[in-house]
Order: sequence, then structure tokens, then C-alpha cells
Amino acid sequence: MGIAHEGFSTAVLSVLMGRHVRGGLEDNLYLDHGVFAANGQLIERATRIVEDVGCAVATLDKTD
Repeated sequence: MGIAHEGFSTAVLSVLMGRHVRGGLEDNLYLDHGVFAANGQLIERATRIVEDVGCAVATLDKTD
């Protein structure tokens, strides 16, 4: 994902362009403005973004 407040909008654009998304606390510390996130919450949000635009989330089988 993108950095800081642009993280989730960058993720949406990446998916729509057919690119991959990765994320975690190294890129973004916040789930929403002023709300600290746990890593799992960021991944859940990224997963929802990918699925909401009709794409599939990669599984371990797809990452080799």
C-alpha cells in the first residue's frame, strides 16, 4: 500500500490497474485518521479493498 494517509487510496488504484498490493505497519501506522492500527487490521482492510473491486486475494499457492 502507499505511505500514511494515501495508503488505502493507493491500494485501490493499484488493484484497479492490475497490480499487486502489500501492506503492514512498515507503511502505515493508522487504520483511520488518528486511530492506530494493528497489522492484522491493515491486512483485513487491504483484503476488503481487493475483494470489493472484484479481484482475488493471493493464497500461498499463488505466491511461489
